[in-house]
Amino acid sequence: MKPGTAKKYSWRAASLLLPLPEVRWVLRTLNYAGTKKMAQVKDLRRRYREEKDLELTFDEAVSASGRTREELTARFRLGKRLWLLLFIPVAIFTLALLFAVLVNATTLDSMILWRAGSMLFALTGFCTLLFSGALKCQLRLWQLQTGHLGTFQKWRATDRWLTSILSW
Repeated sequence: MKPGTAKKYSWRAASLLLPLPEVRWVLRTLNYAGTKKMAQVKDLRRRYREEKDLELTFDEAVSASGRTREELTARFRLGKRLWLLLFIPVAIFTLALLFAVLVNATTLDSMILWRAGSMLFALTGFCTLLFSGALKCQLRLWQLQTGHLGTFQKWRATDRWLTSILSW
């Protein structure tokens, strides 16, 4: 027997039972994706360090946007209202579906319960996305009202952050 043929036959025999070629392909793909992702992370860290060195004051940040404070305030207020207009009906529908499922849970088929659960999960994610848009706009409004570039943690420390998001 030639050298290496036993290895070749054992590889083929194992491939019948185990998906070894697919595993090798997946590992190669993961290795490639991992090296690309690591390069992206290194680039993001480098950019973050550069941006950290270049911190702007509030007035410089407003002037860099190319708009006045009043224009930015109107823009973010409109954006918050649009996000809330999209959020409120979806949230009401989600809560109504949850209530309907809970009330009728004993009489519904298990497949319908699974479908309703997955629908509730998707709608909750969609509500979260819509609410985060309103949250972002309200953070920018707070920064414009206070006149400094406060962080999200400072805004949350004001104790009225949730009611300010839901206010019109």
